[in-house]
Amino acid sequence: MRTAAFAAIGAGLLGCSSGALNSGRSPAASTNVAVTGPDAPPTTVDATRPASTVVSGDAPSTVPSVDGAALLRGAVSAMALGYHFTTTLSVDGAIVLTADGDRVGAGTRLDVIKDGTAVRYVITPAGTWVKPDAGEWQQMQAASATYDPIAALAAPTSVAATAVDGTATQLDVVVPAASLGLAADAPALTLTVRVDNGTITSVGYTTTVDSHPAVMQATIGAVVDGSAVVAPI
Repeated sequence: MRTAAFAAIGAGLLGCSSGALNSGRSPAASTNVAVTGPDAPPTTVDATRPASTVVSGDAPSTVPSVDGAALLRGAVSAMALGYHFTTTLSVDGAIVLTADGDRVGAGTRLDVIKDGTAVRYVITPAGTWVKPDAGEWQQMQAASATYDPIAALAAPTSVAATAVDGTATQLDVVVPAASLGLAADAPALTLTVRVDNGTITSVGYTTTVDSHPAVMQATIGAVVDGSAVVAPI
């Protein structure tokens, strides 16, 4: 099972593992937000609105003449062993969901906070386990909607370098809907990816949640807890 590094990056992280988009319906239907690997509580997202990109940090001003596709390939490869992710979903400017965790090898561990409630997740190729705040670990029986945005970035439809800011390059990366867990005929999504010194440091995009403007932003960094991700029970 693949997971999102960042809680369903927008209509989905990131993860995350590490945070996902899921819809078996047509593009005209709305979809559900799930986290990393997205296994977080669902929120209705309008998948019919074309995604626009989001810039991380200060907006670069110089349009570069670099090979964006090669830069992205190298950055994705550099993350093969794992990474830490922190994802936020903001609606009307207010944060409504956060996800924080580590992708280590083929597994992910993360904490999701939504509506003031914390839920812990452990995701491995063998399954997904969830632990509500003050609750017990339970394995999810139904397959959860998961996607790995980093894997999606490994097979983009197109990549364009849009700006350079010192050692950082901003890329607009178009990925097929299916690579993020959406129905294959859903519109492709454009992610804004920031690569600094050959490493992906953020991914994000804008969309709508229940007809309200929303921004999903994931910050990527070095693994915090590098221990093996194993089933908790």
